[in-house]
Amino acid sequence: MTFLSYPIDTGHPINCIAIDGQYNASNNLSYASVSDTHFCTYNKVVSGVQQIFIAYSTDGGETWTPEQVTTLADVRGAYNKYGSSCAVDINGTGLHLVYASKGYGPTANRRAGRTMMYRFRDASGVWSAEQVTGSVAEEVTYRQYYQPCIAIDTSDNVHMTCIYGAQHSSYFGWTYYITNYIKRDSATGLWGDRAYLVYGAGAIYDLHRPNIQVDSYGNPHIVCRSRTPTSAYHAQNATTVWFANFQQGALTGWPRDSFYAPYWVYAQMTDRINSHVLCDKDKTGPGGTSSPGDMNTPSTYARLALSHSSVGDNCYYDDANEYDYPHCVYNFSNLGFPDPIGTYYTWKDDLGWHDELISVGPASSPNPSIAINPDGKIHTLITSPVTAAMYDYRQRVTYDEAWSSKISVPDVYYPRQLLQLNSTQYPMDTMACSPFLAMSGATGTELKFFKCADVVTGYGYFM
Repeated sequence: MTFLSYPIDTGHPINCIAIDGQYNASNNLSYASVSDTHFCTYNKVVSGVQQIFIAYSTDGGETWTPEQVTTLADVRGAYNKYGSSCAVDINGTGLHLVYASKGYGPTANRRAGRTMMYRFRDASGVWSAEQVTGSVAEEVTYRQYYQPCIAIDTSDNVHMTCIYGAQHSSYFGWTYYITNYIKRDSATGLWGDRAYLVYGAGAIYDLHRPNIQVDSYGNPHIVCRSRTPTSAYHAQNATTVWFANFQQGALTGWPRDSFYAPYWVYAQMTDRINSHVLCDKDKTGPGGTSSPGDMNTPSTYARLALSHSSVGDNCYYDDANEYDYPHCVYNFSNLGFPDPIGTYYTWKDDLGWHDELISVGPASSPNPSIAINPDGKIHTLITSPVTAAMYDYRQRVTYDEAWSSKISVPDVYYPRQLLQLNSTQYPMDTMACSPFLAMSGATGTELKFFKCADVVTGYGYFM
């Protein structure tokens, strides 16, 4: 089996779909079942200004048409746009898009902040007017909203997570990052109240790089990077955590130890039904003492996938509590500590949480990826431990089966697999492998779509 790649667009910085604070940090490859169309979104510089693009394909990803969404004719002037995330509506006819934009607010300071915007592209390709997510008063103050990621539930509500970053002190010059969540009601077209997810009372920083998915019950799940439970104040130690909301995004559904206006959620991340510290590796140095290695963000990127499958004894959901179990991948890159460095797959089932090292090394695998078919097949893309700019692809039939042999895909940066929960949205069960979006090319400036060349059914075809 081999992967074939197809060009989407060229002339990008290598990290146009990945860099923190500026570009995409989300899964941003989506599929419209009715029109048989793939969509993706990305940033591109036009006349010196960052603009938001989408591209679409109607022939299985083999040819793509780029479309510039934002322009220099913006009424706010030539302001950069930062980061975007897209998802097809549940009917498979239109595209939801969010992105961050500067230029809002009545003063220069406010215009310097980043406001999160929303637009919808209907089946005819017509875009709606820009809509500010949340309240205008909340968005246009001097705040920095970026790193967006969205998911759609079965009622076509948009669930969005992004980062709120603010300058904490002009004297010390450091910032803090808060993962926040907000939901758009499909019936009214209005955004609800925003929840600010804060790890540990008073520790309002380093909860960022969020990835969101919505399960079959309409519940949002978020994985993100956070400081470690034992790190000192502002020590910049990091781990990877999972939050979930089993009330379809209602503010009271988030895990919390205290809850204050305006909807700040302080979660100490004790293990509970809807929160968990994914990376709990030993970060102590020789002799049990703390090490400067703690400053190296031992857990980096986390990715999330959900399924409502039930295959034999393998159930991917808790029907009594009405939520789908999370399946995540993350990288542990703290050199010199007892736990092996590498990429880990962690998942929950009826027995609780499980953690498995699936690839030893390299020291940093910043963009592992995971996707699950509607029938429960699990796909991963992980940085090769031996070759730069190469990802290793494997799958397993269910979460307790053996992994297949790896297929190495060269010349790949920042892959983003297609994630769809419902089989009506994407017929992935008929495909031999999971398609993905990635940067490629000799200098990493080409945006490409990758899919497997051989259509083979069954398991074991990697062996």
